[in-house]
Amino acid sequence: MDPREVLLPMTTLMMMIAGSLVSAQQTPRRLSDSKFAKNYQVSWGSSNTRLMNRGSQLQLLLTNNTGGSGFASKNKYLFGYVSMRIKLVANESAGTVTTFYMSSQMPSKDHDEIDFEFLGNTSGQPYIVHTNIFANGTGDREQQIYLWFDPTADFHTYSILWNRRQIILYVDDVPIRVFANKMAELGVPFPLTKPMGVYASLWNGDDWATRGGLEKIKWNKSPFVASFRGFGIDACKWSSSSPRSCTKTRRPLKWWESSMFLAKDEDTMHKLQWVKDNWMIYDYCKDFKRFLRLPPEC
Repeated sequence: MDPREVLLPMTTLMMMIAGSLVSAQQTPRRLSDSKFAKNYQVSWGSSNTRLMNRGSQLQLLLTNNTGGSGFASKNKYLFGYVSMRIKLVANESAGTVTTFYMSSQMPSKDHDEIDFEFLGNTSGQPYIVHTNIFANGTGDREQQIYLWFDPTADFHTYSILWNRRQIILYVDDVPIRVFANKMAELGVPFPLTKPMGVYASLWNGDDWATRGGLEKIKWNKSPFVASFRGFGIDACKWSSSSPRSCTKTRRPLKWWESSMFLAKDEDTMHKLQWVKDNWMIYDYCKDFKRFLRLPPEC
């Protein structure tokens, strides 16, 4: 079935359903908007960035001549909640990749990472949200969904909640993925000890991003622009001078460490099932062709 036949006629209905779902017990706190410079700085492609609205909005650009661009948090964190409001590349976005992620930025065999990647497409086709989680260099945990709205028409909120027990990825407060800590039970690696920075970027991924690389970037449509707002971070700032400060047991619990966020509640499970039933297009836990034996957490 053409995905447009699912997305477009059902958009209004699905947005109503999503709105009703957000009345949740396990909904994270809303972070107040911050100016870009409070928590972030441009990390590459500075000539392809535009700081706007008195520092409250940043645009990343991708062009054929000067490439892409990206920014990074000024600090690293060990557990917490990060959020970003993003308006994705509009119209002919095939081959472009917009990212929002956390990473320890260590050698690939050791690094931890929590990814949102937004894969562009030809006009009229839905964006794909590609998520992945790495721990101790082990990844291969991809999931992909379509969104129930047009992410290019306005800003929407994408968030990561990370504590010792689980990682939750949210779209507009709707959880789209939960990755639980199964180290003790199954020996599955989980990010626990490496502080991570927060990053965002826009770059050329047309060797794989759209239809496995069949759809290439149409450079005559550039510059491609992704816009960012919010820049909220509520997480435990890691310091090399006090590396255990975020893992001490004798300290006041943060809201994202409360019992409410340590396991999936019934409401969260209902939301995840709604996403799975209506919008999921790939789940590594169902890829029997790729894995001779599915990963143990599946």
